Amino acid sequence: MKRRSTGEDEARARKLRPPPSTMTDDRPTTEETLPPTPVEPAPQDETIVTKNTKDSGAPDNEDDLADFVVLSKEELEEPARNFTWSPGATSWKDKYSAVETLRQTIKFDPAYVQGYEHLLEVAKELLVPSAMNLRSTLARNALLCIGELFQCVRTQPYLPVLVPVLLYRSITDKKFMQSVATTALDHALASCDPIDLLEQLLPFSTDKNAHLVTKAGHYVEQCLIKSAAAEQPWEAAQLVSWIKDLANFLNCRDVHGKPAAKRCLILLRKTFGDATFEATVAAELSGITRSDVLKLSVAPTASRGSSIVRPHPGQKKGRLATRPGLSLKDRLLQAKQQQALNPQE
Repeated sequence: MKRRSTGEDEARARKLRPPPSTMTDDRPTTEETLPPTPVEPAPQDETIVTKNTKDSGAPDNEDDLADFVVLSKEELEEPARNFTWSPGATSWKDKYSAVETLRQTIKFDPAYVQGYEHLLEVAKELLVPSAMNLRSTLARNALLCIGELFQCVRTQPYLPVLVPVLLYRSITDKKFMQSVATTALDHALASCDPIDLLEQLLPFSTDKNAHLVTKAGHYVEQCLIKSAAAEQPWEAAQLVSWIKDLANFLNCRDVHGKPAAKRCLILLRKTFGDATFEATVAAELSGITRSDVLKLSVAPTASRGSSIVRPHPGQKKGRLATRPGLSLKDRLLQAKQQQALNPQE
């Protein structure tokens, strides 16, 4: 049954009815909606396309850089032709190739290298600058070449040129560079005359770098030990030329540099004898330096009281160091046993 509408229903209907302005006409329009027109990109300027976008710290020839792998001596292959030095090589890649060719020639044709007349010039103008180069690849390859050159050519003229760069590189902050330079110094010690190498190491006793002085002092000791083991005769004139530099090693600020100098002085005193050694020290040194050298050059001997066990610094000396009689633990145990035997007490 249909309910009659009341006045309230009509008023509610009028409120819910939308206004004429918001009513839309559902009739189709005759206008067609056109698709959006594609926007063509603006032509790019050629100068912008080819503009360099490298980092500010990148080298100018970054695109020309190539990766080089430093080969060990076992990995070197026979060169197409033996090494020839051309002073016009300026780029690091040319120097790297020249050093590698020299290493290959040393391995496969050492007689050619031993008779090469420009080898000293090569050491000065190629090996030393390459070993001090900031590019680690070139420096490492040059240090390996120097060590292999010492094994091939065992003559003195190359020591003044190559020893300083090996010492400086052996105390660098890069561990792998230290290892390669130290290995090259070991090759020089094993292959060259120890006295010739010793004379190149002594001037570094006054260097400002304490670590370099320590490294030089270590190899000075090794040179003296090798020369003494080979029973090479030493002359008094050599002691006169060595004693000042050896005394300077005692002033090294590094604690690891002084023990080697002390052992060298002890070895020289033992070899030349007390009279010759003391006379040379008195003639060449003076003041506190002379007294220190004479004192430290005496080999330590075992004293009579060395076998006596000294008490702990916190323990009392004399008769009070050990209390006579039973200990506290033993006395308590004894009192407990007596109490067990006489429980009535």
